[in-house]
This record gives sequence, structure tokens and C-alpha cells, in this order.
Amino acid sequence: MGAGWLGRPVWEVSISIPFQAAFVKDLIRSLIDQRKCHCGLVNYTSTSAPQNLTYCYCTICRHLSGSPFIAWADITSSSLDIPNGTTNMKTLASKVADRTICSACGSSITMKYASDDATIGIAAGTIDERSLKGEAMKLTEHIFVEQKPGWYNLPEDGLKRWERFSAGFEEKLQAWMKERS
Repeated sequence: MGAGWLGRPVWEVSISIPFQAAFVKDLIRSLIDQRKCHCGLVNYTSTSAPQNLTYCYCTICRHLSGSPFIAWADITSSSLDIPNGTTNMKTLASKVADRTICSACGSSITMKYASDDATIGIAAGTIDERSLKGEAMKLTEHIFVEQKPGWYNLPEDGLKRWERFSAGFEEKLQAWMKERS
């Protein structure tokens, strides 16, 4: 048999090229958009860039983070890939949303509203910004400012501030809740 690519026999080349192509594709994808919790037990990728970056000051976000807010980066739900599935995550459910945290280190991972199948919030602190394609994430709005702790001063950034949810989302959530009652 004649020598092929890299001096290997032709039969070896036909087997190794598809394997290497798949490996390189997976490697490039993980380098481009990599995300993980603090301990690394939960890791995930997304094929879409964050659409919005929201600071949420609701009591639940504050209690789970131990800070005045959590930054949520919205992505398309179907673009999220969690290689290990949800086996290493714990779900915290409420009437309107499910949150996931790492079962080992407790890092917030996702926030998914039942009224919005198309979008999922990713805890922005788990995103490796160096891996994002395109422009860096920029804050777009502040929500639940009525629940902001008194000791935290909001920056004068000129962005929308909502007492609760943003106007369009509040209406969508109310319609979803009405359908279920």
C-alpha cells in the first residue's frame, strides 16, 4: 500500500482524518465559547452569543449569590450544550422559573422562565469572556430594582431600570400565568 498523508498508509489516513476533523471541530468550539462553574464540574458551551446582559436585584438572586445582584446573560435555549447533562446540577424551582446550580460548589448556572422557551439565562460570571466570539458583553438593563439592597448604589449608567421585570417580559409572564390558572 502506498504512503498517504503524513507518510501513513492510505487506509490509516481515511480513518484518522474524520476522527481528527471531529476532534479539531470540538476543540475549536470549546475554545470559542467555554463556560463553567467555579469547581469545573459543570461545563457547557453555546453556539450563540449572549443577547442581553441583565443585572437582577431580586431577593432570590441576592440570596443565592450573596451579592446585591446576579448578572444574567440571555442566550437561545437551543444553543446550550451541557456535555454531562444535568447530572451534576441541582434544580431550584419556583412558580415561574427553574434555576440550576452546581451540586458541588453551588455556583449559579442557569435561569429558565417557564413562559419563555426560546431563551435561557446563563450566570454571566461563569462565562469565560476570552472565549466569546465578537464584541464583549455589555450591560443592557437592571431589573427588580425595587428589591435592591439599600446599601448598594446603582451606577448612573443611563440604562433602563425596571422596578420588576422589563415591560414586555412582565406582560408575557402575566399572560402565561393566566393561561395556567
